[in-house]
Amino acid sequence: MNEIEQIVQEKNIEYIEAVLLYCQNNDIEIETAASLIKGSAKMKAKIQLEAENTLLKSQISGSGQ
Repeated sequence: MNEIEQIVQEKNIEYIEAVLLYCQNNDIEIETAASLIKGSAKMKAKIQLEAENTLLKSQISGSGQ
């Protein structure tokens, strides 16, 4: 398990939050975060972002009714 996945497990947070926390704790620029996510963690983060984006679009389109 890499450090990002370990943070996800220990803190029970999403992958994106774990990457941001890792960057903050290690004084790393957020722009370099993509290189920190590898393999299945990268796919999980992408799925989470897509789901959140879909939910946001749904809430925006639903609020106009």
